[in-house]
Amino acid sequence: SFGFRSIHLKEGISFMLIWLNSSLQVECDKLILSFYTSPAAVGVYSLASRLMDGAFNPPRALRISLQGRMMREGAKGHLAMYRFMIRILPLSIAYGLFAWAAIALAAPYVVHVFGPQYADLARILPLMGALPLLRSIADIGAELFVASDRVSLSTIVQILVTLLRIIVGILLIRSGGINGAVGSALLATALAAIIFWVVALVLTRRHTAIEKADQQADP
Repeated sequence: SFGFRSIHLKEGISFMLIWLNSSLQVECDKLILSFYTSPAAVGVYSLASRLMDGAFNPPRALRISLQGRMMREGAKGHLAMYRFMIRILPLSIAYGLFAWAAIALAAPYVVHVFGPQYADLARILPLMGALPLLRSIADIGAELFVASDRVSLSTIVQILVTLLRIIVGILLIRSGGINGAVGSALLATALAAIIFWVVALVLTRRHTAIEKADQQADP
């Protein structure tokens, strides 16, 4: 029973770290921005960040609604989970591209709604519009490891991305201000997506090779 409790404690800590790092990745740019730029720039970036978070709600809702199915597929092993997530990925990409185009087209009207003090939104929103797409891809990749009982791997990647975002954020924001914050967000999110899916492909090839070897070994 002690081993059972230890396993659940480890999983609980892993999930806690995942959620903590997700929050840090969203908020650290604003904190760094407050050290190197004006409160007005922090306000503009904070509003843009909240708009991107709202645009990400449909992919988040899709993932939550399918979480039970994900867990059932994950119980069958990595290959089953990977094949299921590949079926979801095109829908998330299609929404992300649509959201990006809609955000870019709506940027001037957003400035009109919030006022001239938010004029920088017209410049940064077309770039930040890529975040729902990148976050969707990264989120599905992260869920692949969570549902297939590799929570610790997802935790490690999240911690690395958080550290990178803080370091890159300091460097870019100090030199580029709000533009650096946008670049930091895009770079860190894209890197998380790349890492998750590269690792997923490596594991998938390994499991596929094992599956083929088992099939050939059967009489």
